Amino acid sequence: MYEQIGQSDRSGPAVSRKKDKRLWIALAACLAIFLVLLALILWGFRYKPNYQDYFGDFSNSVLYAKENRCMTVTTPEETYPILPKNIKKVYNAIAMAGPGRVRSRPEEAPEARLEFGNGTSLELWTAKIENGRNNREYGLLLSYTYADGRTYTYDTDRLSMSRLPLSKPAPASD
Repeated sequence: MYEQIGQSDRSGPAVSRKKDKRLWIALAACLAIFLVLLALILWGFRYKPNYQDYFGDFSNSVLYAKENRCMTVTTPEETYPILPKNIKKVYNAIAMAGPGRVRSRPEEAPEARLEFGNGTSLELWTAKIENGRNNREYGLLLSYTYADGRTYTYDTDRLSMSRLPLSKPAPASD
């Protein structure tokens, strides 16, 4: 009888140590997953307000430009006004494209620069898109400059230069 008790004592701690090791590995894996999810949530809370700040200021700038008929487009060749009917189309196209992905501002000159007349501007570049939602290779990179000089830059595969009505207005006929 004492032999059976002694044998069970010898095998018990070894099995228990294996279970403890598995438990610690499982706990470490759960902790790692929790930390990754927490980091993503915190990044989302930081990212979303930045986009909302930009989009609110952009909306106010478009409204100002529409009310004052002062929105202009500057390309490498020339500067000209945007027709009032096209200001809303530009706004709607950018709004429908959504937030995209935050990026850094490129060094090269933009393809077009929109000025709203209140000290803000939006620069546009055709850009190669990484991880596009619609598997498009190219999209639009937008860099908004606030009146105080801060910038918010992002790209989107849901927009292109051709989708924005930025063409030069036809000369008025007499």
